[in-house]
Amino acid sequence: MLRMLPYHHTENQIKGAVINFIHITDRKQAELSLNKANDELRLATVVRDANDAILLQYLDGNIMVWNATAKKRYDWSELKALTLSITKLVPEDLQAIELSRIKQLSQKEILDTYQIKRLTKNEPVINVWLMAAGLINQAKKVYAIATTERHNKPNQYKLIQNKHGNLRYE
Repeated sequence: MLRMLPYHHTENQIKGAVINFIHITDRKQAELSLNKANDELRLATVVRDANDAILLQYLDGNIMVWNATAKKRYDWSELKALTLSITKLVPEDLQAIELSRIKQLSQKEILDTYQIKRLTKNEPVINVWLMAAGLINQAKKVYAIATTERHNKPNQYKLIQNKHGNLRYE
């Protein structure tokens, strides 16, 4: 950055200029870092305050993120959930299907929203609508899976297909 100020002599006469060069690379980098941190904070707020359970899991099924709604819905604390595999939430007879969906996502396939049964700590089984997406790193490889899970209470939501084949919730 360049700053130029007049140099005043007696009787307020300008006798020259004072020129300062200020190195601002560090300041600009700090601003960029702060902006990035603010963006990440806004995203973290969405995950934290969502009305749906949001889980992130590694490709081996181990849970890496568990939001507050997931804690309420499945009755495990975040600390405990982070020691679990996603298979702990899936009834035994559905685990092979769930693992095949993880494999599909790891190969960058896109899955439609689907209904699945989930196990909770205190309630035997609940039905949820699940939307899953693979998270892709800079090397363009899927490294984790994010799921958004909405409890499908009886008669709460129905998936309706119109005459054009489009699906919607009612």
